[in-house]
Amino acid sequence: MSLPPTAPAIAGCRMGGSFDIPVVVGIIGEDSGGAYYMSKNLEIERRFIVNDISDIPVNTDLPTKARLIQGYLPGSSFDGLQARVRYQLARQSNGQLAVTFSLNMKSGYGLTRTEIEIGLAVQQFNHLFRLCDRYVEKMRWKLGAYYQGGDGGLLPVVIEINEFAGRHDGLILAEIEFDFEEAANSFSPPVWLGREVTDDPAYSGFALARR
Repeated sequence: MSLPPTAPAIAGCRMGGSFDIPVVVGIIGEDSGGAYYMSKNLEIERRFIVNDISDIPVNTDLPTKARLIQGYLPGSSFDGLQARVRYQLARQSNGQLAVTFSLNMKSGYGLTRTEIEIGLAVQQFNHLFRLCDRYVEKMRWKLGAYYQGGDGGLLPVVIEINEFAGRHDGLILAEIEFDFEEAANSFSPPVWLGREVTDDPAYSGFALARR
């Protein structure tokens, strides 16, 4: 079967006995030049366990699912810098597949963390990914929702649903990012969200990759 114009050409290799680690050998129809972007910001995010996938409301506004594999570089730690390399494959609204690669660095845990993200080219991704010693795999999709702000009005929010695979098959985490801590603290989670784990480091991506 031929690949779509924007699909990745991948040579898989088995590591850890749980899933195929992608080794990307080229992007068909795309330039595999240098890094595409760099961003630095504060990530303000609350995280919740979803107890039952059937409780998640159907939402057709943001239906696209993405497959993510994250590898953590040696030297990452709970209380210091966490450096991860991410592969993301998603089907776009036009039906085509798109793949992105990035290097993401975070420090701290809890509600507010510092985050730096750098877009990678194929060769850069391959080089860094081979150095990783811990991995997590998940499917991600998004839901549009509203919550009541401090002035009583309804404010939009995007809830990211992360359904884990491999060793953590069955675990579902919901993540909600905010522009300000005040907005995060005033957010009342819908009833289908379970226990909050924002301040529980055991549910960070790095901790899950270690288990």
